[in-house]
Amino acid sequence: MSRPAILPMALAALAAAAVVVAGAALQRQGAERRAAPARLVTELVNDHLRVLAAARPVELESGDAHALKPWLAGRLEFAPAVPADGGELHLRGAAVGYVFDRKAAVLVYRLRLHQLTLLAFPAGGLAWPGGASDAGPPRLDQAGERGFRAVLWRVGDLGYALVSDSNPEELARLARRLAAATAGGAGE
Repeated sequence: MSRPAILPMALAALAAAAVVVAGAALQRQGAERRAAPARLVTELVNDHLRVLAAARPVELESGDAHALKPWLAGRLEFAPAVPADGGELHLRGAAVGYVFDRKAAVLVYRLRLHQLTLLAFPAGGLAWPGGASDAGPPRLDQAGERGFRAVLWRVGDLGYALVSDSNPEELARLARRLAAATAGGAGE
């Protein structure tokens, strides 16, 4: 082969290699994007399990949302809504926790024999199951892991997640009620 004939072949091989590398990078990026919401759900379930395993799951025991809200405000860089209990859902108290590296309000409720954890945390930059929606009432996204369900919604810059092992339909019903309360600022 002459030298001029090698150059086009080398350029073609180089271009093919660049396409393969770019394709692999895009595929990996897509896989990471799809896995990110699952990591959020894993983190939320782990946070709920920490609450279940704690000797004292709440730092301030109170069923009074009006007592818990200022207590949380003094410990967080944001002011989450604190939905009051009602009906079959009983507020037990609050604590400060973390969702990944972000401080979070941890509200603990009881529903018959089930404990429910409502987490409120800054949601900016987090990959959200189903994507984020700022229009209209909060959209609820539900996911499960290891026998637990997490129902997530956003209100402005804050993310909320209700996590429990209770019946998925019942959890979704309670989450709709709490989402409406957080969107309307109820319990403040």
